[in-house]
Amino acid sequence: MKDVSRLTDADIVRLERAISASIAADRVQVPPFPAIVVKLQTVLASADASTNKIAATIQSDPVLSAEVLRAANSALYRSDQAISSLQQAVVRLGGRVIMEIACAVTFNKLAGKSGPLEPLRAGLWRDALVTAHLAARLGHLRRLDVGELFIAGLLHNFSAVVGISHIEGLLNAAQPELMLSAEEWSVLAGRFVSDLAALVSSKWSLPALVTDIMLHPLDPLRTDIGHREAAKVVTSAALMADLLGRSPSPALDELVKTSALSPDEAQALYEIIPAIAEAVIAVTDMRPAAAPKKPVAQRITLKPTKLTGSSYPCALKALRQVKGSEPVAYEVDLVLMDGLVLHGPTALKEHSLNRFIIEGGEEPLDVFVNVLMTVADGKTFRVEVAPFGLKGAARNGWYALFQKARELHEATSKSVTGPAPR
Repeated sequence: MKDVSRLTDADIVRLERAISASIAADRVQVPPFPAIVVKLQTVLASADASTNKIAATIQSDPVLSAEVLRAANSALYRSDQAISSLQQAVVRLGGRVIMEIACAVTFNKLAGKSGPLEPLRAGLWRDALVTAHLAARLGHLRRLDVGELFIAGLLHNFSAVVGISHIEGLLNAAQPELMLSAEEWSVLAGRFVSDLAALVSSKWSLPALVTDIMLHPLDPLRTDIGHREAAKVVTSAALMADLLGRSPSPALDELVKTSALSPDEAQALYEIIPAIAEAVIAVTDMRPAAAPKKPVAQRITLKPTKLTGSSYPCALKALRQVKGSEPVAYEVDLVLMDGLVLHGPTALKEHSLNRFIIEGGEEPLDVFVNVLMTVADGKTFRVEVAPFGLKGAARNGWYALFQKARELHEATSKSVTGPAPR
């Protein structure tokens, strides 16, 4: 049996000292800046940049090629005519959007590697992708540089990803297998965000605005006066992304209050949540990951459940939508006001976004969900999910589903126990 132990205060102090020493000695492994992004930057900046040259550069990376074509036909950029070639996609999207997609796809590879704290990195990266899209849209509304805001939103918390990766390296050599909660690991990594941001920025030669926002995440008043309005945009976008990750269906007034938005801005951002969810799903590639050759021991203490509130059994089917493949069927075990408990044939990555069509109610319900936890259960997997950005008809459908399950459960309970004695 493996020797597993919760970190003591002394263990945490030793880890903090080891991280500080690694930063001071430049021993933190910062991944190289993605080569395809450098190539695209060079081509787009050249005087003789052409559609064919840009398309040829994209074509050298099969994953990027597929994502560019998908984006050109997505809800964010769709027109009446379908796009089938990279040249057409370049014309429709333009150089700025191509660069945004290239950064999202390539940085996703860096953030998504296997490791003992992988769920933490996955959550940070999901929030970064949502933040980037929200920042670009909000920047457009405020007439700021959309391209820089997308990259700033994408990288605003990347130093925390680097920090968690470094902690994983330190943990791999630690015996016994030291454990903390997800929140405690995040606090530990957060203590070194500024130092790691400076390290990442220096190695990648990032623009001054992006560096400033990375150095002062969620604190725009500490940024340079010339970067302040952009920093406020990224902060608002990051706060909204965090709220969407915590609240299945935030109200517009909650978005206004939490994210420092005007009512019109909150409404505009709220409307594009489904399109952003589609974009995030496509970039993060929700196909089940191949099992590592050597199992990775998780160092995060698990809770029995991450859902709260009353739950009711039901007989529904949830079909996970997989682009280019047949839907994958999951059985719905329990319905809650803020989530579902499912059983299915494949594990889903924690903190990933997925799209499900839930059947068995009065009519099919099409929703995006955030995966809270996945646990092996014999030959299947128990998965807890929460709705992501519920609004309009989807929100009404979800509440109707919950109400029906509750009423059925109460009616069944009465029929079993019989009428109350007089």
